[in-house]
Amino acid sequence: MDNRSTEISEKLGWQANQDYPLIPVRFYGLLIRLLESNGYDVDYLIRKAGMSRKKLNKPQTLITWRQVKTIITGAYKQTRHPALGLYFGQQLTTSDLGPLGMLMNSAKTVEDSLKLMQKYFKAVAPHNWLQLETSNGEAIVRMHLLFSDKVPRRFIYEAWAAAWNFTTKLYIGATVPHKYVFSYPAPTYAEVYNDVLEAPVEFDSDVFEIRFLADALDNPLPRRIDDQVAKLAKKQCDKQMKIIGQYQSFIREVYTILSGNPKTLPSLEELSKLVGTAPRTLSRNLQIFGTSYKEVINSVRMGLAANYLKYTDLPVEQIAGILNYSDPSNFRRAFKKQTGNAPSFYRGRNNNRRIVTREELINKPDAPN
Repeated sequence: MDNRSTEISEKLGWQANQDYPLIPVRFYGLLIRLLESNGYDVDYLIRKAGMSRKKLNKPQTLITWRQVKTIITGAYKQTRHPALGLYFGQQLTTSDLGPLGMLMNSAKTVEDSLKLMQKYFKAVAPHNWLQLETSNGEAIVRMHLLFSDKVPRRFIYEAWAAAWNFTTKLYIGATVPHKYVFSYPAPTYAEVYNDVLEAPVEFDSDVFEIRFLADALDNPLPRRIDDQVAKLAKKQCDKQMKIIGQYQSFIREVYTILSGNPKTLPSLEELSKLVGTAPRTLSRNLQIFGTSYKEVINSVRMGLAANYLKYTDLPVEQIAGILNYSDPSNFRRAFKKQTGNAPSFYRGRNNNRRIVTREELINKPDAPN
């Protein structure tokens, strides 16, 4: 993870937990459909990610970063295509951003479109942090991913870069960027980057950036959306931002309560008061994201369980008791269903972990490796 992304991840804390459903399935559903259209068997991949086709086909369904990793790494294993991220990005357009894409298509200039993207980006990719700035005659679009996993990070940055290149050519008729900067070492297929992106590429930077001449910000865009549709798209974007804000507040309250006392299971009514909405409204909003009160509670509990397994040497039986499971076998089944792996998987992959006390975990549940 680049330095700036690390700072952001530490500030967000609970949002950077891999086991909380905070990421819209939209783009990862598109990836699975792309694989299927090319003849790959995706049913196993869907099951491995703990998904269903019904949820997959609902773009606003929220999934965890762990599920994202499962989908991306599974896609690489099936296709054996090292430049899969670049290929996938070439298939994307602004229409794949939903209402945000429609709103961006209503903008008069490149700058207007990018400012709309920056404002509403959280609604489509809350695991990314987007910035737009100008410096020394250059415009810089900077993206920070909140998670450090190398393979998914490379896939996501490749996809965004290729999508940017394709979209600017489609709408403006020219390649706007004059440099792409990636926050990881050059891969063995680095020459493919130049072929796909059609611009200079730099690796081993501290952050992922798309750089272009600031003058291009004033380039006019062909308005493909009329004012009435643009107003409707803006209304939908504002609603998405409000709902996802309430949802994240809900997750944060559950996280705070269960971190302090994992055996406490707050009611829907209690949590509704804490996030300032009615129980029925909260339930309806959770349904929009393809989840429920019970599923969120379970996700947070399993997120805490994963941290206990990674950062302490507590026996599984004791962790099950802490999380109010009277039978450790029930805990093991619930944990595997939620994460796709047995508890022993987390212990086996973190042999160099720093052992911490339970009290430290409660105070800082997302302790670093």
